[in-house]
Amino acid sequence: MKEQTSITKSLYQCQELMNQIEADDGEVSEEQLKAIVELHTQSLEKLTSLCGFIRYLEHGIEACKGEKDRINRMQKTAENRLARVKQYVTPFVKSQGRINLDTVTLSVRKSISVELEPDFKNPYFCKVVKELIPDKRAIKEALKDQEKIKGARLVTNFNLQIK
Repeated sequence: MKEQTSITKSLYQCQELMNQIEADDGEVSEEQLKAIVELHTQSLEKLTSLCGFIRYLEHGIEACKGEKDRINRMQKTAENRLARVKQYVTPFVKSQGRINLDTVTLSVRKSISVELEPDFKNPYFCKVVKELIPDKRAIKEALKDQEKIKGARLVTNFNLQIK
């Protein structure tokens, strides 16, 4: 009974920390993170709840990615709709000239743009963009073969897996 009370108390403390974190826009201070980990690694049951918290964070990240994708699609749809409406209204305004309404004035401005075919490759009119992107895989292999590479080193990391 005493152990269950202790578990309930620590889970309550963790819940308080989580509520505080949520109130701070999800930002976790080093102090809060350390407290959560300490409270949850005192026993196997608590470690299980910490793993649940990790999964909760992972699912939250996936939900954010999905929401970001959804919002990007909404933005693209709105941009396309705006372009179509402007394309529809432009010939009318062009034929009527400047139109003054109560809240807006409509007019058409002439502009000249370049339209390129998809296979346009004239080197005289192309910029050469050179971007150096380190090949980490090749660097890793070279370092493993004892080569010295200035500015690069092998670092051993430990990545937590929850299955």
